[in-house]
Amino acid sequence: MREGEPGIEEDSEFPCSIALASNNSPILKVVNVLADLLRETRKRSLQAEGRQKKSLAGHRRILAALKQGDDAAAEAAMRRHLQEMETIVREKI
Repeated sequence: MREGEPGIEEDSEFPCSIALASNNSPILKVVNVLADLLRETRKRSLQAEGRQKKSLAGHRRILAALKQGDDAAAEAAMRRHLQEMETIVREKI
């Protein structure tokens, strides 16, 4: 993601990549459907001040926990990320 650019594709690809890596096709289908449904909301929310950096930081926390094989930390990081994004979306929209 480049500074000043929305990063919609990159933001959408992260959960899809995790689902793909899990080899769980039902989860991948759900994530893909959600990505399509949330595309417009994501586009608007990514323009909120600080949203890109928060999203990237959340993705990095999730990825670090997954790389360490720490399921509990990955779940906590994902929950935190989703809560942060929900707050931004509610404020923006």
